[in-house]
Amino acid sequence: MQSAVRESGVKTVVSFVLHWNPSLQNTKHLIERGAVGTPTYIEVDYWHGQQKWYPQYPWSVTKAQGGSSLLSAGCHALDALRWFAGNDNAIVEVSALEAPHRGDNPDWEYAPSTLVICKFADGTLGKVASILDCVMPYQFNIDIIGTKGTIRDNRVWSPELFPGQTDWATIPTVLPNSGDVTHHPFNGQIEALCAAILDDVPCLPDLDDAIKTHELLLPPTKVPQPENRSNCLSNEASHQKRKAGHPALFRLGKCRAARLSGCGVAMFAVFKFAANAVRLEGFSNEAQVRKDMACYVLRLTVTLSRTWQAT
Repeated sequence: MQSAVRESGVKTVVSFVLHWNPSLQNTKHLIERGAVGTPTYIEVDYWHGQQKWYPQYPWSVTKAQGGSSLLSAGCHALDALRWFAGNDNAIVEVSALEAPHRGDNPDWEYAPSTLVICKFADGTLGKVASILDCVMPYQFNIDIIGTKGTIRDNRVWSPELFPGQTDWATIPTVLPNSGDVTHHPFNGQIEALCAAILDDVPCLPDLDDAIKTHELLLPPTKVPQPENRSNCLSNEASHQKRKAGHPALFRLGKCRAARLSGCGVAMFAVFKFAANAVRLEGFSNEAQVRKDMACYVLRLTVTLSRTWQAT
């Protein structure tokens, strides 16, 4: 897929949609403005106790389609971790542990709890916990500790920005506090893709960037573990280290994400053709063109999603 995209020159975007959540955008902007100084520790968690009434539940709990806690949903936390640390800031060491379901639900075909600990090239430490069988409301935790301040979700402690600060500064904004997809900012994602096509600029997270995230969450062959012990996602030792430039060898299985991405490449090719046609035909109302393209993309995305679910 990556080769096909590069050869065709189409624009891509992978639906790590929280890049367009206002609270996460505020966090990224605060980091870039130096509100916390140099980040030393970044923690992002995906805690979503999936119940049987949840639309995603029937396929999410299966090994064939859900895959793992990270593949099913926790990938959004890993993506946010990389985004906050800097997309070009490579992860040079990573370890992961997983724990099986300990309740009375026999549906789970994989361990719903996964913990990832990593170290970035600049020395920043990172942690992600993806838990799908927790008993609590949905929570997407964000903690960023730096040399000059700290961010906890939408709360900021930054003497650099707020001299004389005596309590946390709370930013009233839209939090990533729901697992309901109707709450997710898909409009912002599609608008960014359309703008990238029309302006011929990159749109992140694109396929190349998403592959770096998936290199972390796709498990290598596991070492057999004694019963009643957490399994470590490693094919060499109980804690695997992945050195920069030497990624682990991952087994790529069939999963819904791969199937949807396959549809996405064809969709991006259509977008590229449409953008070129708009330029050639000389439309001058760029704002309307962007709006029309965004509406078209949303309709096409829904159609592809329904077709994909039906198969």
